[in-house]
Amino acid sequence: MLLVWSCVVGTMDNVIRPMLIRMGADLPMILILSGVIGGLIAFGMIGLFIGPVLLAVSWRLYDAWVHEVPPPPKDPEQVLAELTELNAGNIKKRQVSPDSAYQGGETRLKHK
Repeated sequence: MLLVWSCVVGTMDNVIRPMLIRMGADLPMILILSGVIGGLIAFGMIGLFIGPVLLAVSWRLYDAWVHEVPPPPKDPEQVLAELTELNAGNIKKRQVSPDSAYQGGETRLKHK
């Protein structure tokens, strides 16, 4: 009789506790149930509380990482203006020396 009662109470505890935990968090039921059981196996009685919390935090981090929204693209005209400005700066820095005529397949550029 004690064995039957223990099985009934243990099963109810493992089913009702995750349902009550789920009311406070918007997580899949299987995740909470596996957190309760896994926490109990890994950490003992304290794992009943640590397991679901660790899984909930991990789930939220994973969910935020997967659904991360990329920044909006820049205006193409602004990108073109920035590239033109950068290229103009590089052209001003490079000056061709007078002796840069074709000499043996090389051109000589002086950089400032």
